[in-house]
Amino acid sequence: MKKLFVLYVTPLILALPGLALAEDFLGVPIMPGGRVVASTRSMDKRAYEVSYEHALSYYQEVLKEVQDLKFRDRKTEVTIEDNGRLSWHRISISKNSSNQSDVTITKDSWTWILGTLALRFVGVFVVLMILYLCMKFEMSLIARWVRKKPA
Repeated sequence: MKKLFVLYVTPLILALPGLALAEDFLGVPIMPGGRVVASTRSMDKRAYEVSYEHALSYYQEVLKEVQDLKFRDRKTEVTIEDNGRLSWHRISISKNSSNQSDVTITKDSWTWILGTLALRFVGVFVVLMILYLCMKFEMSLIARWVRKKPA
């Protein structure tokens, strides 16, 4: 019985402080070893002395079971966007130099949400107005053609 306790329970007890001290921001685990560049209630930016690929693989592994994620790969950074109901909106992993990278986690902002909705709302009416004007022009051409045609 004593051997079972030593073999199974002791490693669990030793691992619990590390799990309890794991840092996260808006529910996203923060990669250990970073230097805080900026931190607010809606954004956390950290600089790491690791390669861009290492930081990317860390977040791919951490978020592998999360649904509704979109990975956007650009030349200098990768953004991981949440299209679901999580409290964070974007994780940006930027290349600084050969062995440095920045990780920025941002929260959904009402400005971005309402701006997107307003743009879509206005866009629908612009498209409808263009279609209306095209149809009106076409109908005027058809009306002229019908008036000129002998009966």
